[in-house]
Amino acid sequence: MIFYDLDVYRYLVGNVNQSVSHKNYARRYDQHERVIKECLKFATGHQWPEGMSAYMKRRILPLIRTHHIIALIYQENRKEGRQNAKRFYDFLRVNHPDYARATGRRYRISVLLHHLGVNDDILEKMKRLIRYGK
Repeated sequence: MIFYDLDVYRYLVGNVNQSVSHKNYARRYDQHERVIKECLKFATGHQWPEGMSAYMKRRILPLIRTHHIIALIYQENRKEGRQNAKRFYDFLRVNHPDYARATGRRYRISVLLHHLGVNDDILEKMKRLIRYGK
């Protein structure tokens, strides 16, 4: 492996057209799900050393939590988002129960926020109010 000090992509803060914007996350929900499923297949399809297995799980869990938020909060079609979230969580429970258990509490909180009418704008206001991430 060789390291090259090159800019492959330069993130532009505040550019809503970038792939990491909440609207693009919602628009590309199916792609995000495919990436997670491939990561899960890779992580669970081999007998990895314990440290490597734990590392991969630590990297995949935030993707799953984000996926729940995309479906339940970011997607504008609330009914479709709720159905997507349930279908994906059911997939986890059947195929990857340890990941379902590890994300279950956050999933239920996201479902509750969804039923309370929290959307992308409201969630961002709540984060600012409690100084989330500061």
